Amino acid sequence: MFSRTHPQYWKLFRSIHQTRHASSGQTNLIFGANTDVGKTVITAGLIRASGKTAHYVKPLQCGGSDQRFVKNHATNVTSATTLFEWETPASPHYAARVENLPISDQQVVTSLKDCLESLEGQMTWVETAGGVMSPSSSSPDNNGPHHARDKELSWGWVPQADLYLPFSDSTSAVLVGDGRLGGISATLTALESLLIRGYNVSGVIVIETGYENQKAIQEYVGREVDGQLATSAIFRSPESAIVSLPELPPEPEPLGDWFRSEAVTAALESFVQGHLKETWEDRKSNTN
Repeated sequence: MFSRTHPQYWKLFRSIHQTRHASSGQTNLIFGANTDVGKTVITAGLIRASGKTAHYVKPLQCGGSDQRFVKNHATNVTSATTLFEWETPASPHYAARVENLPISDQQVVTSLKDCLESLEGQMTWVETAGGVMSPSSSSPDNNGPHHARDKELSWGWVPQADLYLPFSDSTSAVLVGDGRLGGISATLTALESLLIRGYNVSGVIVIETGYENQKAIQEYVGREVDGQLATSAIFRSPESAIVSLPELPPEPEPLGDWFRSEAVTAALESFVQGHLKETWEDRKSNTN
């Protein structure tokens, strides 16, 4: 195995060199520390907290309809769009192969770029699929040296974090952490994967399950490194950037009361209207 100083080490995980796309509005990429951590639930909550105008985009959908869920639970959403979808409830790279419906990286990036441009600079939430390092869709056109490929079909794919790199400079990334047992490691690993690729990570939101993972994550990123807080170069305010939400009710109990609860409403409104807005304005002023 390569050491961290070996040049091939970084090529394994940072081999994508793509044209970056600008965004005139506040576009937020929602990543997950893992599959089934409540990414769609939190996205709906963030849209509810966004005010009158907010758009939802799901580039890759495998089985079910996150778009329908968001429209049902965030009635203020201005538009909800799914770009590509498969019926198979599995990873996009696998669903594409099973259904013989390949979608290349370029197709996803171009479609998302066109979609964001059509929204004319308004608040937009883009929900990725699975976890930060979960596979994107596969295609025989994904045949670059950085693509993972099966030997039989040669349908290549990249992780979600690499797929959306063209938008990393012009968007804010929000990481949905894992509140389950083992979720601290998964969340910190996902956070590091985004940061090492240059994403502007604005915050981490965790739905707790009784393990106080948000507190542990805040303790870790709030530690001192060489006399400075580790978060000083990442989050504007660690206290407002790392958010804890109460545990979800057991299925099939409806989520309406959970969304309307003071604990959820206050936390997400503070995050969106306070922390996220201030972070976005800071970035704009620093780039002008």
